[in-house]
Amino acid sequence: MGVTALEEFRKRRMAETINRKLKAVLAHQVKLNRALLGVIQDESALSQEKKFVFESPPTARTALSSLDNSHALVEQLAQAVPHLYSLSETLFSHKNVPSFGCSMQPGIDVFGGRIIELVARVPVENSLKQVSDVMWQDLNGPCNMPDKSYRYMNERGPDAVAKSFDLTVRCPSRTTATHGLQYLQWFEEEEQIVHIRLSKLLLPTEGLQLCSHAWSVISKTTTEKCEVKFYLQLFVERQEGFSAVENDIKFIQEDVLDTWAMKLRSHWQWQQELVTVNTTR
Repeated sequence: MGVTALEEFRKRRMAETINRKLKAVLAHQVKLNRALLGVIQDESALSQEKKFVFESPPTARTALSSLDNSHALVEQLAQAVPHLYSLSETLFSHKNVPSFGCSMQPGIDVFGGRIIELVARVPVENSLKQVSDVMWQDLNGPCNMPDKSYRYMNERGPDAVAKSFDLTVRCPSRTTATHGLQYLQWFEEEEQIVHIRLSKLLLPTEGLQLCSHAWSVISKTTTEKCEVKFYLQLFVERQEGFSAVENDIKFIQEDVLDTWAMKLRSHWQWQQELVTVNTTR
């Protein structure tokens, strides 16, 4: 089989895999919503949910060779958002939430990979809706970073947006180029508004990618006051069937993961300052 024919065969197989997984997510939507309510109480269940949603997705080198595949991956992220939203009710009951500011802790997941968690809280003297609007406007627009450029930003109505971007991650040891995908959606309840962000960085190294799940929960405390709690889970995902070089794995698990975590922490601190400053108006 020639090189061109082999590549076409691989692309067809990849497209078939994407379609099967999207259909599986839709078919199991109701079942997963019930099962995932207890995920935060059971760390292994969280890892199983993570594995189901992201199991063996295409990599930066193959899946993003065409715009259609990029949109298919965004749809995978979109289908996962309701699952994450269902966790927001009990998300912080098992977390050590600081009274103010944020804390960042590294750990190990059940698969033996590194995971970084960021938990934060800030009281705000402003209404629930006003704080949510300020935060969403910041999230919904382009991020002003010198190493980040957008391929597209597509609004999905007033409550969701999909983004595709290129990001250069500058680590102490070396620099790596990534392609990022992100899906954001907010959900309004009577006493709180929840912002969900699901992101993925596709790396040049086959079989490795960075994923993040982020929740911002804005809860009403009084008529004109509220509280913002934030939880971020950042981890490296390995795909079955790919074997990366050990040095690449170490570089991604340590340098790239830590660098991206610090960028995300800085953005949360910016949002914290943003909502605090706006309370004086």
